Amino acid sequence: REGRMRLARVPGAFVLLAGLLALSGCERGGGSVDARGTIIASDGARLLRCLPAEGTCTLLIPDTADLPKHNMQVWPSLRRAEGTVVFEAQAINGPNALVEIDREGRLVAVHPEAHLPAVSPDGQRVAFRAAGDLVVRALGAGSDTTPQVVAKGMADRHPAVWIGEDRLLFRGGDGENHLADLASGTVTPWGGEPGAPAALDADGRRVVLVEERRILERSLDGSGERVLTKTRGGSLGSTVIPSPDGRWLAYAAGRPWSLKEARDLHVLDRQTGADAVLRKSTTLFGGIWID
Repeated sequence: REGRMRLARVPGAFVLLAGLLALSGCERGGGSVDARGTIIASDGARLLRCLPAEGTCTLLIPDTADLPKHNMQVWPSLRRAEGTVVFEAQAINGPNALVEIDREGRLVAVHPEAHLPAVSPDGQRVAFRAAGDLVVRALGAGSDTTPQVVAKGMADRHPAVWIGEDRLLFRGGDGENHLADLASGTVTPWGGEPGAPAALDADGRRVVLVEERRILERSLDGSGERVLTKTRGGSLGSTVIPSPDGRWLAYAAGRPWSLKEARDLHVLDRQTGADAVLRKSTTLFGGIWID
C-alpha cells in the first residue's frame, strides 16, 4: 500500500528510483492543460511544483535549500491563512520531522514528527497517525502540542480528510470509513463501501473517494454516489487533488502491464471529461492545488 511509508518498509530499489526521478526536477513526457493554478505534490522523494497550463513540473525545494536533510518529502498540506506548506520529512538517519515552508521552498519552521499529516482548514491543528491511532495536536507556535487521540486503529494508507474545523473523515483499521466529531468526541461509521476518502471537493459539500480503479464522490451525508473517472487497466494511487474552482481533478494512475509504482500524473476536466497526462512516471504521495 502506498501509505506504508516508514523507510524501513520501503524497498531500496523504489527509493533509488524515486530519488533519481526527483533529481531531474522537470516534466517528463506529459502535456499541458487549460487549467489555472499550481499543484504541489510529492512523487515519494521530493515535492514538485507543477503548472498545468505550462505542462511543467519542477522541484519546489532546491537541493541547496537550507532545510533539514531528509530523503523523502511526502503528504503536503496548505496552511491557507499563513500561505505556507507543511509536509512530512522522513529520514534514513536521524529523526523525522514536520517541516513548514513558504511557497518558494524556503524554511519557515520545523515541527515535531507527524506521520500522514493533514492540516486543519484554519491551520491551527494537524491530524496524523501515531502508533496506529488517529490523533490531533496544535500546530501554532507556543501551543500545547500534546496529542489528542481521536480514534484507535487508523489504517496507515493516506491522511484523514478534514470536514470543516471539527470533523475528520478517515479509513479505519477495519477497512471502513468513519467520521470523527472532535467537539463531541464521537466516532461513527460513514458512507459504507466502496472507496476510501481522499479529499474534500472544492464546494465543501462532497467527498472524493478512491477505489483500486475508480474515483468517485459522495455528499457529506454519504449519499449521491457518482463515478468521476475510472482507469482502463492500471491501478489508481490514493491521492486525488481537486482544483480550487472544482473543475479539475489531478490524480495518479498506472498504465496496463506496468509496475504499480510507475504511474502517470493525470488532470481531468470535470466539465468536458477530457483527461490529459501532465507528467509521466510519477507516483503521488499527497498533494494540494493552490491559486
